[in-house]
Amino acid sequence: MKVKENATWATKPRSAGCRRLLEKTTWEILKDTPGVHHGVEDMSTYIRLIRLTAEGRKAIKEAKSVVEMAAKMFKENGGRLVSSWGTLGSYDFVAVVEAPDDKTMMKISALISSTGVVVAETLPAVPMDRFLESVG
Repeated sequence: MKVKENATWATKPRSAGCRRLLEKTTWEILKDTPGVHHGVEDMSTYIRLIRLTAEGRKAIKEAKSVVEMAAKMFKENGGRLVSSWGTLGSYDFVAVVEAPDDKTMMKISALISSTGVVVAETLPAVPMDRFLESVG
């Protein structure tokens, strides 16, 4: 996907790095991210859109321990926290995670939610090549 040259937002001056990012597709950005579908067929990938609760916002200085706790919950239940980012906007964090199946992902999600510091929306993610194959 290329940025349309006539798009108003695309013609505003931007840094070279920002212009390169705007010209890339999501797959081009994520394809080299460790753990993002590199042929590992026994794990499903999920995108987690995470918001801090009021309790979580009060304890923001302990965010590192919350991330470590979540990574531990994933590992103890057969999953894996692949990567995570702090974000601006509607969500406080975005994470790419893996789990053997939806049932396991639901269990991990419930365990993390039970801590009371975050609420999350979990999206199953299908690698683009498999998605295109299924619709083609």
